[in-house]
Amino acid sequence: MKTAVFCVLVCVLLAGCTNAAQTPTVQVASSLPPTDSPTALPTNTPTARFSQVVAFGDTLTDTGNHVLIGKEAVAKGEKSEDLDKWFETYQWKGRYSNGPLAVEILAEQLGVELKDYAILGARSGYDSALPWDSFKNTGLLGQIDKYIADLNGEKADPEALFFIQELPLDFFDSDYSSQAVTDRADQVVANFVTAVTDLANVGAKKFLVGKFADLSRSPLILSEGFSAASTFQNRMDTKLVAEMAKLEQQLNIKIFLFDYTALNDLIWNNPAQYGFTNLTDHCMHASDDLKTTTVCETPDEYYWWDSLYPTRRANQLIGEAMAEQLSQ
Repeated sequence: MKTAVFCVLVCVLLAGCTNAAQTPTVQVASSLPPTDSPTALPTNTPTARFSQVVAFGDTLTDTGNHVLIGKEAVAKGEKSEDLDKWFETYQWKGRYSNGPLAVEILAEQLGVELKDYAILGARSGYDSALPWDSFKNTGLLGQIDKYIADLNGEKADPEALFFIQELPLDFFDSDYSSQAVTDRADQVVANFVTAVTDLANVGAKKFLVGKFADLSRSPLILSEGFSAASTFQNRMDTKLVAEMAKLEQQLNIKIFLFDYTALNDLIWNNPAQYGFTNLTDHCMHASDDLKTTTVCETPDEYYWWDSLYPTRRANQLIGEAMAEQLSQ
């Protein structure tokens, strides 16, 4: 891999950047409303079926939690303040994008509050891709533990929607052999099973679980030639569907699965309908030393903000599709 292992996210991580029974059903909207304005939201807001959204995940879902932890890391001398300054300059309000994230659009569409535990750099277990001690136990399972501790012995809200988002960083490793990739995919699914089970054991009843991100289309995967990404994605998604179906029966809960790839198939088949002119390049480029960062002039025409994560326009479409699925 290049010095910048995975996009500008790893600028924040390692100061390196690239330039470059019944199976739960997945119902992606057959068509998404075109937009006259990148921030426009559809008027057919789904009838509220949930009291709030409680979210867990990584960079795709972190609405600013990492900022507070990052300040702690700076105060401890674990990392340079320059990374935080770069983030504040080129990312939107603590999000790793140029606008609101999909989970925020989802909560807005559902008309409920968002309680977000997701943390940038998280993996599906307890660890993080970030090297600083302040980020220990900030992985998905660590976030679940934090939520349960915050309950102070009370039960979880049974009307809340518990959102668990897949974690792309689990794919990246030094070993991309077929067996290693398969083992990592299996471990992610096992961690998701643990996450859902732990939440159900404290009273959670309703879940939205994201299948794996559509990595094979990302500029990073295409530029690096990671053919193993499809192997990882297919293995994880197949097992995830089967395991979530078992949990529905065993725990008497409801699990919705969101299929990012199915949504992107619609977008890639007709990008103009959704306002995109560029599905291959990423809008933001940063040098390895972060001294030079450029942003394209028309970010809302790009699907990719950097080489792995989506723009605000793409996040908007993802959030709207999630809300539409839940309203059916």
